[in-house]
Order: sequence, then C-alpha cells, then structure tokens
Amino acid sequence: MDRARPDGLRIAERSPRLVGAFLGGSLVLVGAVGVVGLVTHSTDAGHGPGAWLWPAALVVAGAVGVVRGWRIALVLDDRGLTVRNLLRTQRLAWSEVARFADGFVRGGEVGNIWTLRIVTLDGRVVTAAGTGSGRRDARPQTLSTLADVASRRGVTVSFAGYASADGNPANPGWYPDPAGSPGERYWDGTRWSATLRSVVEQGAPGAAANRAERWRPLPGANVIIEDLAAEAHRARVRARSFFVLGAGLALCSLALFLHTDQMRHGDFTASSLVFSAALLSLVAAWTARDNRKRIDGEIGAAATAAESDA
Repeated sequence: MDRARPDGLRIAERSPRLVGAFLGGSLVLVGAVGVVGLVTHSTDAGHGPGAWLWPAALVVAGAVGVVRGWRIALVLDDRGLTVRNLLRTQRLAWSEVARFADGFVRGGEVGNIWTLRIVTLDGRVVTAAGTGSGRRDARPQTLSTLADVASRRGVTVSFAGYASADGNPANPGWYPDPAGSPGERYWDGTRWSATLRSVVEQGAPGAAANRAERWRPLPGANVIIEDLAAEAHRARVRARSFFVLGAGLALCSLALFLHTDQMRHGDFTASSLVFSAALLSLVAAWTARDNRKRIDGEIGAAATAAESDA
C-alpha cells in the first residue's frame, strides 16, 4: 500500500503491520493479566515491589511493540530511505544505495513472501518488511513505484517481483528461464527443470492451453488437482485442530485464572501464558483457513484451465 506524504513516499503494507501490532498486543495482554492479579492481591505480604516488575515491563515492551509494529514501513524522500522494521529502524542516504533486489520473509503456510531487499555499496543488505503484502509475489503497483523512484535516484533495479533467495526463487513454481531463453522453467526448491515450456501472452491464440499447462507439469491435469485437493484437506484439518486447541486453551486459562484468584498468594503467570498460547492457536487457525480458501481458488482455476484445454 502506497501513501503520498508531504516529505516523500511511504510504502506500508497492512500484513506486516498487523503481525507486529499483534505480537506487541500479546505482550500487553499478558502483562495486564499479571497487573490485575497483583492488584487483586495487593494486600498480601508476599508481593513486594519486585513482583510488579515483570508485568510492568511486559506492558511497556508490548506497548512499544504495538507502536513500532503499526509503523512498519519503507519511507522514500529526497534525503534517502528510512526502513522501519519491528525491531530496528535504519536510515540510508541515496548515495549509499547500490540496487533494489528481490527478497523474502517467512510466511508460514502461505509460503515465503516477497519483500524488497536494499543492497548498499558496501555490501550490506537491508530487508524492508513493510513492502511485503502477505502474498508470494509483489504487488505490480509496488514494483512500478519502486522502479520509478530508482530511475530518478540512479539506483539499479534487479527485482522480478517474486520471493527470491541467493538468486533463486524462494518458492517452488514456474519462472522465466534463468538462462534468458523465451519460456519458463519449473523450480522445485532445489533445482530447475530440464524442460522449457513456451509462454503465450494473455489474450493471444492458445493462451487458454498455456494456462492449463501451468497446472499440469505432468500429463493429466487431474494429478495436480488431486494434489491441491489433498493440500486443501490438510489445511482444513489444521484450521479445525488449531481452533479446537485454542478454544481448549482459552477455557483452561479461564479455569486457572479463577482458581488462582481464590488463592491468597496466587500467581497469574500460568494463566497468562496459557491465554497467550490460546491466542496464538486461534491466529494459526485463521491463517490455515485463509490458506484453504486460497487453495480452493487454485483448484477452481486448474479445473477451468483443464476444461479449456479439452
């Protein structure tokens, strides 16, 4: 997501900001539960000043994390670039930047997510987490914006818009031939395929057949559709499992909290940790559910392409 600013341009995708804010919010929640427990038993002689240290520290650290997470972005202005990541902010002058390249961050079940890598003249590499859209490939408008800025600032552009590591794709799939020949080769995660398939431009005769080929690395489109169906089933099972686990942990956390609240010198650390685990399980369930929806869409596209080819 690109936003115009009086002092330059800001690229701040929603996905990394939400993740950063969630992590900070989890710390705030755990610390707040600890504070509530201490306030409830403030008259107990067993709670000295040191007992307030860890929940207060978690609340402060979490609040800082929420602010920093929501401010994750890449800011480009006349003076240079400001890369705001969750744990660190780096400032680079344009005279220090050598090129823009493809990078990636781990995206769980979605796969590796594209992010911009900024390579400096002295060989340093800075990853701009704010450019990652939560998808494997970059947004076209993000690439065009970065290419336009790079051309005006004299920065070399060497990105293709897909997650990349050490010059090779970070996710399996079809990619332009690395040797430069017209067509695409399949990258399985470790090596390139020996065969080269032709690429037909969208709207040209044969484009439908070419789309079918994308979903059919081996003869018979049903093979890949069955593979996707199995992957969708696994994602569905994971989503349900994480949801049940999260709900169970939430109930355990509530039971621990109520039990601890009845104790004279109760310690709410256990209930806080269990509740945090419940939140993480529910987030994992939501992620698996989104992944299943994405796979279902791929199955539909594969079936449509196979019918067009037939």
